[in-house]
Amino acid sequence: METQTQNDDRAFGLLLFEAEESLARGSPDRSLVLASKAVKERPESLTARSLMERARRELLQGRRREKLESRV
Repeated sequence: METQTQNDDRAFGLLLFEAEESLARGSPDRSLVLASKAVKERPESLTARSLMERARRELLQGRRREKLESRV
């Protein structure tokens, strides 16, 4: 029998995993949404915060790349 805390921990872990997978598969926008949900749920989580930062940076780099390509 699992406690509510264990269920919450599992759900949080799955949220982080899904955000990490989205980032690895080239979907920084989806990853950012998931990571921000994780940060909202647990603001003290350094893992969630760093994942959100990485997704944000990746998304910004992609947008800069698109702008440069459109100029060429």
